[in-house]
Amino acid sequence: MIKVLRNGDTTMLSQKELVAGDIVLLSTGDKIPADGRLLLSSGLAVDESALTGESVPAKKDADYIITDEKTPLAERANMLYSGNYITSGYGKMLITAVGDQTEIGKIAKELTGTDRTSTPLQEKLARLGKTITILGIIAAAVVFISELISFAITDGLHLEEVLNAFVTSIVLIVAAVPEGLPTIVAVSLSINIIKLSKQNALVKK
Repeated sequence: MIKVLRNGDTTMLSQKELVAGDIVLLSTGDKIPADGRLLLSSGLAVDESALTGESVPAKKDADYIITDEKTPLAERANMLYSGNYITSGYGKMLITAVGDQTEIGKIAKELTGTDRTSTPLQEKLARLGKTITILGIIAAAVVFISELISFAITDGLHLEEVLNAFVTSIVLIVAAVPEGLPTIVAVSLSINIIKLSKQNALVKK
């Protein structure tokens, strides 16, 4: 629960109930529930390692004034950010952003929205697989047409012969699909990695 000042009264609320404009009272050990501007502070220091990577607690001062909008997060001494912890002192904060609008929320949103990219090898294998499949379909079509022409010239077209030619073409298409290609490539890469390891040349990626 978070200590919040609303309508002049101090009340305890959950993080989900907080909105921009609420005034939060924070002290040593508290987790900052949202982004906000300091209104009052006394000996306040915050562990911002989760956001900035700084291992040393950042000192905060409500009287500090930021003149440049491009000031890095680590240097904004009058601001507190969600997800960090108060290591010493106490302060009063005006909430400016909650949920996905906080700095840590924006980072999480970008991470979840990142598309998975394939490696150059995977892209080449995909192109090779498509090429082989297309060539297999073309070959099957040529074989099917050739058999029909052959049957028409010799004995004439019969339903059974046409079906046999069709089945033969389908078998060619299925045989042409490189289902075992990824397995063969994986085995080949593994064998070559072993050879490289024997020469003390391990590949990390």
